[in-house]
Amino acid sequence: MYDFKDSISLKRMMENISFNNESFQKLAEPFLYNVYFRILEYSTLKGYVHEVISIQTEYFENKVMFASSNYERDKLALKRKVMQDLRLDTDIVLKEKNDQYAIVNCLLNEYKRLLNMEIGKYRKEDVLVLIYSISSMISYISTMSVYLYKHNVKDVSKSDKYTSLANLIVDTLGVLYEKENIWIQGLLGYLKKSSEYLINYLLHSEANNIVSKISEIDIMRIYIIVDCIIDLINVKKSIEPLSKMGFQLKIHGGLLQMDEQMISKFVSYSNNLTDNTLDVDSLNARKLIQEFEHIEGYSPKIIEDYVYKLKDKNLIIEASLNLVEDKFLYIDLVLSTGYDYDSIYKIIETISLKRCEDVDMSIFSSDNRIFRTPIIKVDNYYILSHQLLSEAVAYLRYRVLKNKFTTKGKFKEKVKENYDEFELKELRKLVLDNNLIGGINLNVEKLSFIKPYLNNKGISKEIDFYFVYKNVLYTMEYKNQDIDNNLYEVCRSYSRNIKNKSKHLRLIEILKNNITHLEEELNTRIVQIRSFLVFKKKNSFSEFYQGGEIYVCSYSDFLDFCKELIKYCDFEEAPNGFR
Repeated sequence: MYDFKDSISLKRMMENISFNNESFQKLAEPFLYNVYFRILEYSTLKGYVHEVISIQTEYFENKVMFASSNYERDKLALKRKVMQDLRLDTDIVLKEKNDQYAIVNCLLNEYKRLLNMEIGKYRKEDVLVLIYSISSMISYISTMSVYLYKHNVKDVSKSDKYTSLANLIVDTLGVLYEKENIWIQGLLGYLKKSSEYLINYLLHSEANNIVSKISEIDIMRIYIIVDCIIDLINVKKSIEPLSKMGFQLKIHGGLLQMDEQMISKFVSYSNNLTDNTLDVDSLNARKLIQEFEHIEGYSPKIIEDYVYKLKDKNLIIEASLNLVEDKFLYIDLVLSTGYDYDSIYKIIETISLKRCEDVDMSIFSSDNRIFRTPIIKVDNYYILSHQLLSEAVAYLRYRVLKNKFTTKGKFKEKVKENYDEFELKELRKLVLDNNLIGGINLNVEKLSFIKPYLNNKGISKEIDFYFVYKNVLYTMEYKNQDIDNNLYEVCRSYSRNIKNKSKHLRLIEILKNNITHLEEELNTRIVQIRSFLVFKKKNSFSEFYQGGEIYVCSYSDFLDFCKELIKYCDFEEAPNGFR
């Protein structure tokens, strides 16, 4: 478990917590008001202003707040000023990758200088408490919105621990949630990403000042600078794949801009996203969690029981930040849950923030982020909040099912069979019910006529699903990948799946060149092979892939295709997306 005692002063943290917790929440209020005004502005744009004002009057009887946020305008103004100050505001298309890297690095260095200068005015511990408190409030807004409007949980009582302002935001999001959920997730995602970057930055920074008062902090400017940094990190990490995809960067109108076609495709992909949340509470998922506990000696259930138990525990639920002695937390967990010390230590370690080698890259981590690992160890104390723990719990089963905490091959195989590729069993049943030649998880290394060709690492060794219909062999490569939420994730997904596509098609080429042997193996005539790259959830690759060698789709679309193919007995009569 990593200890941040060398970068954070425990004494100063204790000074803050002892008498300033409420003061720091007050300092965060301008931030929350700004978030609310951004939502109000968007609501007005989309025609929800009357519903939103009606909700507002329930909180403030004698006044109506009707203001717009300058956040996005201030961010654009800062970007233009930085470009101008660095004399990079001349319109130009950046065709060469070296030029793109040079411009992005130059801008990144300038924004980091501005961030250093801004945060360096204050005690690091003061800023950490403020950002951690804001993170707790964002978490409260996010989780309450999900429970109330996504899952329609009626017995969730809203807390007044963050004043009525946070609840006003939650209720206002309820007006937008059904039709504007993509925008909401984008807003909350940005707020979380910036907070995560800031906390990692503070924990790894030497910038510190013990003179300036934290009450003078310009928190919105800090978040705007960090937003700009994150935008640039996304671009920097995407330059290589963007080039392969045929997109360019340009400077236009005093701003570094993405290729319009790239933006259009990303918007199209984002607008068509549906709810693709993994089911972490299914019977199969619960069995896998039990198996994990048997193998590793601890379970997510420990912290779940602790968080959901609102009584008979000593952690202050109402505080946006607690500073708790380590032995006190262990004792509280033991008494509240009944689990043993060793199991509790393992779960605390699992959800504790660790040192990162590269703060910039930390924003892409699926694990080491404050909303998933909200406990920060400083000497013999822990920084934590009940609200952030609650959000981390929601992710914990997912992280177990993504094999983040085990190296045991047996467990990974069980996850693959019963979770990642569980849908293959449905496809196998489809084949059997229709008396087709086919199957799942075909290990081609066992086919003697193919084995000599498999020395190359760039060839698939397995066909996840296949069947023969009307003398056509249909093959499928199946992938369970997370949804791509930003430019970097889209580019990473593109690069990864180009490789997946190529590996599968190299195998198909070998099969075509040995068609006689293949026909003997399957005991049927093959006149054509059609291949599919199928994703468990909607994936951005289908939006950006331009080739015609393989069909790309989601699992639900592929299943519909198979059923329609069998129904109409003709590939050309199947759904349009596959012609």
